[in-house]
Amino acid sequence: MTNITVLDNAELKMTAEDVAMLQALYSRSGDSVTGHLEKVKNTGSGNFMKSYYVGYGHRSIGDCGTTTIFIEGVSSLAAKAIQDNKLYRGQETSSRYVSFENQPIFDPIKTEDSKQIIVQWMMLYKMYLPRVIEGLKAKHPLASYDTTETIWLNTISAKAFDICRGFLPVGMTTQLSWHTDLRQASDKCFKLLNHPLKEIRDLAFEILTQLTIKYPSSFDEKRINNHIDHYSIKGRYAFEIAAKENYLDLNLRDFGQQIVTEEAPILKWTDNIDVEELNLNEINILRSRPKGMELPKYLEKYGTVNIKYSLDWGSFRDIQRHRDCTNQIPLVKSVNPNFLQMNNWYIAGVEDALGNTFDEIEVERFQGQLERAQLNTMSFINDVNIYDAQYFYPFGTQVLCELNLSIPELVYIYELRSSQMVHPTLRNVVKHFKDILRNLIPTIALYGDSRDDEFSVKRGTQTIKEK
Repeated sequence: MTNITVLDNAELKMTAEDVAMLQALYSRSGDSVTGHLEKVKNTGSGNFMKSYYVGYGHRSIGDCGTTTIFIEGVSSLAAKAIQDNKLYRGQETSSRYVSFENQPIFDPIKTEDSKQIIVQWMMLYKMYLPRVIEGLKAKHPLASYDTTETIWLNTISAKAFDICRGFLPVGMTTQLSWHTDLRQASDKCFKLLNHPLKEIRDLAFEILTQLTIKYPSSFDEKRINNHIDHYSIKGRYAFEIAAKENYLDLNLRDFGQQIVTEEAPILKWTDNIDVEELNLNEINILRSRPKGMELPKYLEKYGTVNIKYSLDWGSFRDIQRHRDCTNQIPLVKSVNPNFLQMNNWYIAGVEDALGNTFDEIEVERFQGQLERAQLNTMSFINDVNIYDAQYFYPFGTQVLCELNLSIPELVYIYELRSSQMVHPTLRNVVKHFKDILRNLIPTIALYGDSRDDEFSVKRGTQTIKEK
């Protein structure tokens, strides 16, 4: 007789280790969960987890206990490092909907020179955010839209954040949550103990320390200390692979190119897909798929597509959310070693907004301030190691990226991220995915949005608020 029992943590009143033990008992007993519940309550999870999870390496038991970690006051680099995990679940503060003008900035150098670089970029953000808002109001007056003033104002603010986030330093701090099982928390943090950035090494150590205190039967303090011992065999190996594992370091010369333009962000693409292997039934599945239906996962067996592309750091943070593919974090550095190349969309957005409400002198003042910030940043980072230098670039910096993904995931990303609600610099990259898909499979059904960007008041409704 089939029996279904649905339980949540509120009903169970158990810790993550209790819940893990409750599920693990299925592997050693054919009894009902109701009987297991009594066993857990009477025995307690501590001795069980210590004996089976830590003591005997039954790491899959750790998959069954989940916890939520709230991380605040870390840089965008640290947030991306935590989220660089195919199994990541959580949320982060959005630079598209929240003002960052009063947010602290992480500075690993802490000198007067490094402080001045940060001040320059934040001055641009703070000075021009309100002016961009005024310019957008003038260009898109409320009377032109059938909506409420609140939604219109929310839309104007969101668009201004989209534009001005390009000037935020990469060291800007943020908040994120991480809902994970005990095993993944352990595995991920141990990898980050050897990260090239000290901020992230310290963060991983602090998370592991707190998890060890909260879940002493699932985490081993001795293992933490051994893992960061670079004199041990495992420690040396972890340290040696850490840089390549955590950062993708591409150069334009790898593609025979000297410049990057927003009009041609796809630098190179290749595939190992043999379309001739697709049978008639599968071709029909690709051709007849209705809008809103995802392609079946088994089509992944026909191979992957590799796309090397250029995108600003701010928007890479958005596409990184797609984890059913390989999308390694790019090293934040200038594509042009002689000049800090930013995505022109951010610059043009400020200039256009200023042109609606201010005179040409104001536009020229902005251009001068921006150029000084770019030149000063490039001069400063010459004396900083390549990893710490990342903190001082602006979000709008163009970086070189690489995607490796299957046809179902490529279709999914194209259709989702070509939406008008997506940041325009990311849309500009993703819209080119249509050409890649059409080249591979001319008859494939696609439902993305290839239109030019439009000002839509729908942005103003995408919020979380108390009723």
